[in-house]
Amino acid sequence: MRYSTRCLVILTLVCSFGSVRGETAADFSAPKLNGDRFRLSEALKNGPVLLHFWDTCCPGCREVLPDIEYLHGKFLNLLTVVAISTDTPKSQSKVKPLVKSKGYHFEVLLDDQMEVRKLFGGTESPLTILVAATGEIVIRRVGASAENRQALLDAVSSLLSVEPVDDGAK
Repeated sequence: MRYSTRCLVILTLVCSFGSVRGETAADFSAPKLNGDRFRLSEALKNGPVLLHFWDTCCPGCREVLPDIEYLHGKFLNLLTVVAISTDTPKSQSKVKPLVKSKGYHFEVLLDDQMEVRKLFGGTESPLTILVAATGEIVIRRVGASAENRQALLDAVSSLLSVEPVDDGAK
């Protein structure tokens, strides 16, 4: 691979996996797994919101869900945690049984047409976005890795002004 091509690949990876502080999150409304509706702007009135896009067919997505549950439990009254399933109508029937069998307590939204996902760009999964109460995107991470997990934990801790959380979250 030529040097210029390598630089472009590295720059693309940094932009898609890294922080995007300063960007404003698009407001959206989506159905919850229980049938009610969720609206981002309403949730932001209570403080920061963590958005996690995933689907049941994605091993990396399922790998991150215990971390999302950990954050939900750790910051229960400080952070709204929302897992947004992008499962198609055909595979959507697997969402509720998976959430129930794993004992997850975070809010689950359904985005079977990926309308909400498209508002946040890209198609890679899992995608995790931390939104400050002001609507500013604090961090955007794609993929399941120890580095992404720790970056997310650090960003949440910093945003909430709490002691840093250890990477051993699982």
